[in-house]
Amino acid sequence: MSNSKDAVRKVLDQVKADKRTSLTAPEGKLVCDAYGIPVPKEGVAKSAGEAARIATGMGFPVVMKIVSPDILHKTEAGGVVVGVKTAADAEKSYETILANARKYKAGAKIEGIQVQQMLTGGTEVIVGSITDGSFGKLVAFGLGGVLVEVLKDITFRLAPASKQDALSMLDGIQAHDMLKGVRGSDPANRDAIAAIIVLPAPGIPGQKSVLSDPCSHLLNSGLSTNHCPVPSCLRLMISCCWAGKSVGDNHSIMAWCC
Repeated sequence: MSNSKDAVRKVLDQVKADKRTSLTAPEGKLVCDAYGIPVPKEGVAKSAGEAARIATGMGFPVVMKIVSPDILHKTEAGGVVVGVKTAADAEKSYETILANARKYKAGAKIEGIQVQQMLTGGTEVIVGSITDGSFGKLVAFGLGGVLVEVLKDITFRLAPASKQDALSMLDGIQAHDMLKGVRGSDPANRDAIAAIIVLPAPGIPGQKSVLSDPCSHLLNSGLSTNHCPVPSCLRLMISCCWAGKSVGDNHSIMAWCC
């Protein structure tokens, strides 16, 4: 528990020292591991050959994504390739993503290419939090992907949320029937989603929930099946003040998907 707390604090301290407003995917994974949030198999490749080896080791198909603290919107940068099926494709995708990222932002710091187990099936949902000027920290839930951006079908509760709050959030979105399974699809595991929303933090002082940290936003887009929700895209942003200036917008964190 103490090691988890120290690891998370070290990551957040480094992000603040770099004056960044978001964590990279590997940093986000470390936080998820500390909080007990299940994530897909993944690794970070520093070369095309390493990307092929990582992908082969975890099994195809895989998803590959740019890892850069300077590129938050990976898709817009051409930094995501899905459905990579062979080692040769992994090598080619590595070079393609790298070229796209450099073209998108020439001066970007590139830490590698994330190779991640590709998830299929299930319903994409999002769990996250924002800080509201009137109500303070709020927990958010909705359907993930483009649906949250286009339909804005999302509901909020005060953090930390209870399990009863969490379950009511699942019924509080307009598309709640999607979670019950439609046209033969499996229903989502409601208890498992609720457990993510109210998940206790690994002992960080003053923190009662993974989503109630006073200086962080966990934006967590994933697939929820009838077994367990697994995040497929993580975006963890912080909102703190450096030199008296607020970094980050507490009210407009709506870029939920990669």
